[in-house]
Parts: sequence; structure tokens; C-alpha cells
Amino acid sequence: MKVIHLIPHDGLGGVEQAARSLKPNGSFNVEVAFVCGKTLSEESHIKVISQNSNLNSFSFYVNGFKYLLDNEPNLLISSLWRVSLIATVYTIYRRIFTNKEPLKLVVFIHANKFAHVADKIVTSIAMSLADEVWCDSQASKDGIFSNKRSSNKVKVISFFTNLNEHVSINDRKNNFVFWGRLAKQKRLDKAIRFFKNINKHVPEATFYIFGPDRGELDDLQELVDKLELNKNVLFMGEKAPNHYPEEALNSKFFINTSSHEGMAIAVTEAMQLGLVPIVTPVGEIANYCIDGLNSIYYQDSAYEKVLNAINDQTVYDSLSSNARTYWNQKVDYSMDFNQNCQRILSV
Repeated sequence: MKVIHLIPHDGLGGVEQAARSLKPNGSFNVEVAFVCGKTLSEESHIKVISQNSNLNSFSFYVNGFKYLLDNEPNLLISSLWRVSLIATVYTIYRRIFTNKEPLKLVVFIHANKFAHVADKIVTSIAMSLADEVWCDSQASKDGIFSNKRSSNKVKVISFFTNLNEHVSINDRKNNFVFWGRLAKQKRLDKAIRFFKNINKHVPEATFYIFGPDRGELDDLQELVDKLELNKNVLFMGEKAPNHYPEEALNSKFFINTSSHEGMAIAVTEAMQLGLVPIVTPVGEIANYCIDGLNSIYYQDSAYEKVLNAINDQTVYDSLSSNARTYWNQKVDYSMDFNQNCQRILSV
């Protein structure tokens, strides 16, 4: 039995990171297929269909469709709207114009709202054809299906990736860190302004920002200049997947002030490493970050709570320990993915 998980391209986002973490269980032939670009993985089950095409080219869709024609999956899983368009066309072709073995289609949702009109139209059509719709979190399910009756074919799949890391929480400095895309959604301007208020009381503190620029870097650097934080807010460039630099491991807090999120994998990584997250409780974050227990919510009282944790080691150690242990024994993405594929293929 052949399973293909089709994704536009590899990168540093949560969709791609979770896909790279997949460990096939041997019960069926599973393949993660990125339609274009290059992959950050060396695993044999992770493929790139065409390195030469790009997301906005016609060849992107042609190459993806031809790949499905050649490989004839029994179960096709599509993530993000561009490949859902490919999956829609292929599903219609397979079901109407061929006598081949029936195709099972799953559409995977990774956000609590559609990105734009094209996303909404294409994804909605694909979902109408799908045997199941998977959501990467309860927040994504509630957001996409908030105004309609959710059918039994909508499932929430674990998007938790287990780091299997054991890092000492000793010798951490009063530093802050963020890793992720430098995109508008992440509202790093809020994080920098928040850090400014902390820095007034803890002048030795540093805020390390890791991530690729997605259109916000110039404005953020301008804000840092304006707030006179050039020596304390450092833009570190991209962080390699599954690599955690010394600056991150030696920090105490992870700041994530996003306006909206799905699962927010970076926050789950930070928690497993013992960092205390300072977060806006959006998306799935609100379901696993508990203010004052394993995290600090970004709100009026946050400054006092952070300063209290800095000044009282017992308070910090409790938050850090609770953040780390929250994810113990949780079902991870790889296990949930495999179990649900097996269930669908067995029907």
C-alpha cells in the first residue's frame, strides 16, 4: 500500500518540520513528497519531485500531477492549498477516468483561518472530495469549521514533535530568545517592545532572534535602533532545523507574541528544552500553555511575572520544570500519522 504526503516545498515552517520528523513504521510504503526545491532531510522516504520548478510556475502543478500518475498512491495526503489543487485534479481524474484501485484522499489543515481567497476556494473544494480532513490542532479545527457543522470525517492529528533532548537547566542567563520566521504574523515588534521594558530592570539581558526574513527584518532593525537596543537585541540569522544554538540553550525565556498560530511547534520545542515561554494564547498555544504554571501570558501583568521569575530562582525553576514535563508521554506526530494511515487503509 502506497501513501504519499504531498507538500509544496521543504523549509523551516512547522508543516515541513513535522513532515521531516516522520518515521515510517513499515506497515505500508510512505513517502513525503516535496513538489519543488531541495529538502533539508537525508531520509530515503523523503523526496523532491523537481528541484527546478518553483511555487509560482505552471510546471509546479504539472510535475506534481505527473508524479501522482506515475506512483499511483492508495492514500494521498495534501498539505497547503497549492498541492490541494493538484490533489483535487488528480482525485477527480483517478475516480472518474480510470479503473484503478480506489484512492483515499486526506486534506491536512495547518492554520485556524484561510490565508486568502485562493486558499479558501481550493481547500474547500478539496475538502468536499476528501475522505477525511486532518487538522494539526483543535484550534485549527475550531477556526476552519467554526461556522459550519463539523462532520465525522474531521480529525485532529497530533502535531507534537518529540525532541528527545536532555539539556541541563543550570547556568542559564537572564536572556530571551525567539526562533521562527520573521513575518508579520509573529509580531516581533511586540516582543522587542516587551523586552525593552524588561531590559530597563535587567540591563545585562539579551534577546536573540533566529529566523529567515519574511519581509519584516528592516522594520524590526529600525525599531531596535529607535529603542536603543542595538547591543541587546541581536538578529542571528536562520537556525538550522533541530539545531539549538548555545545562545538559545543558555537563555531562560522564549518570546512568542504572534497574532495567530496553529500548533506553534517552536513553542513546544522551547518548552521541551526547559525555556519558559512568554506567549500570546492564540491557536493551540492556549491549550498547552497555562499562565503561571508552565508559561507566562503576554498581558499587562507579564512584566512583573517575568521579573519575579528572574529574581526568584524557585519561581523560575518551577515554570521551567512544568514546561519541560508537560510533553512527557504525549503521542507525537509520527505515531499519530502512522496509526491514522493504517486505520484508513484498513477500511
